[in-house]
Amino acid sequence: IAEAYTRVDGLQFDSVDANQGVPGILVDTGGVTGDIRISNGIVRGADSYGIRQDSATAYYWNLVVYGCGGGGILVQYATNAPVASVYSCSVVNNGAYGIAEAGGGTVTVKNCYSGGNTTDAFSGTMTRTTCMHSSATSFSGSTASIAYSTAHFTNVTAGSEDLHLTSGSA
Repeated sequence: IAEAYTRVDGLQFDSVDANQGVPGILVDTGGVTGDIRISNGIVRGADSYGIRQDSATAYYWNLVVYGCGGGGILVQYATNAPVASVYSCSVVNNGAYGIAEAGGGTVTVKNCYSGGNTTDAFSGTMTRTTCMHSSATSFSGSTASIAYSTAHFTNVTAGSEDLHLTSGSA
């Protein structure tokens, strides 16, 4: 997404090209002011990150990002310092990190679950509020460690995930 004031709502992005090294969604407005908003969707199977934000101010909410080779959501300083707000998202079963900041972006994460990612749930400097994770690592702002397993989700098998909560999973 290279245009400011872009709104994406209710879409599913499913990458089918393996080994291309590209993210499912790339947010980079090249320093143009105006925000990007991506909501109520699914990002699945990107060879690189599910969402990679290199610049701009972006808001992400009610998203499920899973099965991406490079990781879930990456906010990194490329052309201008990015600002990202990630709310009520589930970022699971990705390579590397679930939600990561690299090189000077401003990231706020609220009411999100990050679990089952290859390396860890979170990486970098960010503000987290009421977030859950599946790792043994204790994160500031995280309120609970919830295993990425069938004890909490219907099916966690890669490629056939069903991320509905199971009865009694709290």
